[in-house]
Amino acid sequence: MNSPSVPPQVPAAKNVLSVLRYVASQGGPVGATAILRDTGLPRSTTYHLLTAVIDDGFVVHLPEERKYALGVTAHELGTGYSRQAPLQRIARFPMAQLVARTKRTAHLAVMHRREVIYVIEEQAKRQTDLVTDAGVRLPAHLTASGRAMLAAMSAAQLAALYPGPEAFPTRYENGVHSVEALNELLARTVQLEELAERWLPEVRRCADEISRRLRPSS
Repeated sequence: MNSPSVPPQVPAAKNVLSVLRYVASQGGPVGATAILRDTGLPRSTTYHLLTAVIDDGFVVHLPEERKYALGVTAHELGTGYSRQAPLQRIARFPMAQLVARTKRTAHLAVMHRREVIYVIEEQAKRQTDLVTDAGVRLPAHLTASGRAMLAAMSAAQLAALYPGPEAFPTRYENGVHSVEALNELLARTVQLEELAERWLPEVRRCADEISRRLRPSS
């Protein structure tokens, strides 16, 4: 018997999201064999889910290539997010408080795979503009914001995120090319954060407030 607190349709919904998330994470159209292998879903379940998301326009089947790609409905979801900007709305007030307390310009960035996406910037008076405008995406290991987030990850998470030299794009011929070198860089990042202890409590307070606002109310 299903628990009354866990609707029976939730596992099916999670399976649909697993398929959509996997297709969206690939660099191009992907075959059913790869979807089966990497999502771990049963064969029959995967094909039923693909049929459902194709019917709703989230995914399209490319018969000549025998592959699947995101559909127009997925694009509509993405543009809807851009129009509504929920994270920007949630973060704006805590960011404004942070800037008021520190008198320093601040920005919010989020991690997406091996990149950071700069979401919002709050400008302090008489402070120079930051070089990272909202909407900019950069390799995480090449930015201060990205390194701060990477420094909070475990060794296993870093190894999975950076499996080889090809995962380390460089900029202006600068950057590291291995997990070992990245760990050394992140150790220095932690030391610099400790030197900046004056502002860390304020930054953490802002991050905690944004995280609290992101959590669904019970």
